[in-house]
Amino acid sequence: MAFQSKNLSVLAYANGFTLWHYTTPDPASDLQEEGYFDAASELVRPGDMILFNADTARDISGGVIAVLIAEDVGSVSVAGLPALVVQRKPPPSLVEWCPGVGFVSKG
Repeated sequence: MAFQSKNLSVLAYANGFTLWHYTTPDPASDLQEEGYFDAASELVRPGDMILFNADTARDISGGVIAVLIAEDVGSVSVAGLPALVVQRKPPPSLVEWCPGVGFVSKG
């Protein structure tokens, strides 16, 4: 399938930066193909980011792509951003369970 401008929406704009959302039944890999976003060249600018939902007709997936080049002549280059994985380590327990006593403070 091809880029559909009706599926591209502004989520936020500040200081010359636009955060977009794009949804498509196309697989996520298609969004990084050369020329996929060329029809949006008059809308997007270098440094913009596009949050996307792809493959919506089957197994929906999501991600973020950054706009690298956006020229008025109809050329847009994008790059996928690596997935951010945030792991939160639980804080060390301040109490422990002692049978027959209950919870007691450590230290």
